Amino acid sequence: MTIIKPMKEGPLVAQVTPNLKDPVGKDVKPEKLALGLCRCGQSKNNPFVTEHTAT
Repeated sequence: MTIIKPMKEGPLVAQVTPNLKDPVGKDVKPEKLALGLCRCGQSKNNPFVTEHTAT
């Protein structure tokens, strides 16, 4: 089960069970059971959050 919570002025935080796939269908194994999903589109590693400042 995946639970996605929006953070105020921040990313979407997904608490996941490891059954994720990237856009080409390759398995993605998260290092943690929670990860940040970018909402602003400025990430260098979409859909995941990277260090950047919202504009």
